[in-house]
Amino acid sequence: MVFSNFISNSIGVLGDGTTVNSFVLKSVLVEPSVLQGVLVRDVRVSSRFGILLSKSGQVYAWGSNMYGNIGLGTFDSKIYPPTEVFGALKGNIITDIAVNEDNALALDDKGVVYAWGANTYGTLVSFIKKYISYLIGRWHTKTKRNRNCCRRSTKR
Repeated sequence: MVFSNFISNSIGVLGDGTTVNSFVLKSVLVEPSVLQGVLVRDVRVSSRFGILLSKSGQVYAWGSNMYGNIGLGTFDSKIYPPTEVFGALKGNIITDIAVNEDNALALDDKGVVYAWGANTYGTLVSFIKKYISYLIGRWHTKTKRNRNCCRRSTKR
């Protein structure tokens, strides 16, 4: 189960399907929810939206879709409860996620980076470059510690 304790919920960042602020810890599981039974690997949030990566490699998003943050391929002023992100992610196993203020990234098991959300002033491209640098740095750090831990397969 995922819990949230953000104070401001004016644009649905709590993920409970409301815009009511909360000063106490609460579950983001709203019945019925796509998160029912989902085992969580990672959760990332900005002040506008949140994304969750399941242990099986699916991505879910909630909150404001003002800049396409929910990954539906559209943008609108709706506030979304947890919703599975499909589009280009469908059929791929996602292994890592990241969020910026108005955009999100996902990395699949083949090393492909997916991005969605705002690209005002090229922020999405800049965020992708920073994320890839982070991934490369993390990969090199692990490789230096243990030469066998992170070798990528050459099989395609």
